[in-house]
Amino acid sequence: ERKWDFHFCDLGNFGSHEQGFLRQADEYSINKEDCRFDAVISQQTIEHVRRPWLWMMELARLVRIDGIVAVVCPVTWKFHRNPVDCQRIYAEGMRALLEQAGLEVITVKTEHLGQTEAEKSQQIGQVDVQDTIGIGKKLLL
Repeated sequence: ERKWDFHFCDLGNFGSHEQGFLRQADEYSINKEDCRFDAVISQQTIEHVRRPWLWMMELARLVRIDGIVAVVCPVTWKFHRNPVDCQRIYAEGMRALLEQAGLEVITVKTEHLGQTEAEKSQQIGQVDVQDTIGIGKKLLL
């Protein structure tokens, strides 16, 4: 049986009073030592990062050798500033970001990943909401 150690962070450091919160020194630096986690999941965040290649390198820094980085980015979602909304990333862009961060690409795809009723109300015209997901594995330091 394995004990899970869950941590989270937010670009604006909201939630800093919660157990497991990791403070960010800035947009690209999470206050935790190198190679700390088995997996890092970033969902619906990378579109709010001005330099996504630096963000991906920070996520890769946090995982152990053989650790997994999973990133989900909205593609067809409406503009939503929090505090900025910088880009949408399709599969080939996600692949490039994972590779540039030194991660072996396990899977990259852009597809419909499911919608709640609230999300359906936010659709852009008749466009089906899609996300890009990228999963990479850290092989070397």
